Amino acid sequence: MPCRPPGGARARAGALAAGVPVVSITGIGRGWQEAIETVAPEESHTYSVSYTATLAVLARLAHELGCADGSAGQVDQVAAEVRQVCADAGVAEVAMPARSLAIVGCGPWGITAREGALKIREAARMLAEGFDPDRLLHGGAVPYTAADGLVLLEPGADRDGLTAALGAAARAEGIPVSVVEAAAADSGGLPPLLAQIPMTVRLQLLAERFARLRRQDPDAAIVGAWDEPGLWRMGLPGTGPGPALPADACHAHELASRVGDDDPPFGLRILRARLGDLACRPGRDRSQPADNAGLG
Repeated sequence: MPCRPPGGARARAGALAAGVPVVSITGIGRGWQEAIETVAPEESHTYSVSYTATLAVLARLAHELGCADGSAGQVDQVAAEVRQVCADAGVAEVAMPARSLAIVGCGPWGITAREGALKIREAARMLAEGFDPDRLLHGGAVPYTAADGLVLLEPGADRDGLTAALGAAARAEGIPVSVVEAAAADSGGLPPLLAQIPMTVRLQLLAERFARLRRQDPDAAIVGAWDEPGLWRMGLPGTGPGPALPADACHAHELASRVGDDDPPFGLRILRARLGDLACRPGRDRSQPADNAGLG
């Protein structure tokens, strides 16, 4: 449970105060005794590898508790597929819309659609929203026009065929439609829940691509009045009504995702070619001059 936003820290503090056993999933260096640590704190406002690493930890925990999926071998397979996604994300054909982007997927792909839309909003500063097929059908699609775009996630996974049918309806309305799916050679073997990790990386890379096209810096997504420290402290344990924060818990408003003012910016923090991190890092190469950095 991260300290940003504060809801996780508040829930943790309440559980600890009530004597409830807690297992937290955090970045390295948080200092929580009960925590499973994943990767180094994100250096960008647009979180990426911390999300995919947390999914991998949750999969392993589920397996240890009796779920058939999430074995160590399957997680290794996920990492191998992520490396392939880093080499070819399969999103080059997704056109950047003039106005906004809708992403739709069935079942767990609907969750990934919402996460991918958030990354695009943060990184590229453009309107994007994720849907499951029913919500898109029941009114969600009403405002979309030819100025927008629709991305279908793994439509072949929808046994009812609604995801593909929504794509056909959008095309009939003149809305550009793209499909993002695993390559045929990669699609076998991964159960649907674990398949969300490489799909999430595809959408992270799409967010970076859109950020470059729009000349936006994804590392500084939350700026201006939205970055007012008081906003981010609200709800933290110890700052108002609610259970007090244990001494070893969240360091008050320690935004571990930020680098210092004197540190050079990074590109979108997606760790490239590291097995344990289950993602890739297409961000700034510090050896390149600034005018070639794209996102820096």
